[in-house]
Amino acid sequence: MTEEDARALLWDWDGDGLERWIAEQPWRPTPHGWIVEGALEGWKFAVEQAPPRLRLRSWPPGAAPGAEWLVGRC
Repeated sequence: MTEEDARALLWDWDGDGLERWIAEQPWRPTPHGWIVEGALEGWKFAVEQAPPRLRLRSWPPGAAPGAEWLVGRC
């Protein structure tokens, strides 16, 4: 999946708006996807390829546990 495809999938996802925020941010490539350059209220995000979907990972500020969720249809 290209970065353009990943951004389009996030933009079109019917979530709570977080996916659209992620789609609008600058990204830095990694071996498995992208790191989102911006932070939202201290939270950091990664977008990973999990064909045909995307896996989103988040890390909060401090020692709280992060979250992980999938975006896209099987």
